[in-house]
Amino acid sequence: MNILRWIPLLLIVLLSMPAIAQQALQVKLKDGRQLSGKQITQTNESLILDTPDKGKVNIPLLDIAEIREISPRDFVFTNLNSHQSFIGPTAYGLPKGGFQYSNFMLFFHQLGYGLSDRVTLFGGTELISVLASLTSGTFSGPGIYLRPHYSTPIQSDKLSFG
Repeated sequence: MNILRWIPLLLIVLLSMPAIAQQALQVKLKDGRQLSGKQITQTNESLILDTPDKGKVNIPLLDIAEIREISPRDFVFTNLNSHQSFIGPTAYGLPKGGFQYSNFMLFFHQLGYGLSDRVTLFGGTELISVLASLTSGTFSGPGIYLRPHYSTPIQSDKLSFG
């Protein structure tokens, strides 16, 4: 019963933590190509971007014609929900360090964290059993689950086995 008191507090702490926002940039190269991504770091010689399609790219500053900051809504980030369809989980997991909170119909809550690019740990709770138990006059706690997920890419971004 003591654990039930800590679940709301844990959810409040997790949801109120500030997100670590990385700066989104659009980089125009001298050869005319353009790259968009989240800035990881910049040194005196190079700029490292995390792009959605090419991953981490190291760009020498001598090759850059223009750097422009873009709004996060103008930048397409990778889909962190590729592991979940409307009906249930898919063979895709979260990327390493990826974090996700999802809610379905206000009663099913799920947290997920990418331990590596192949291993993701999901956990959650449901509140329907709490409401159902209150209608019968007795209280029982919510259902809690832990779901480990392992996936192996067969063909990059097209086919995966999980």
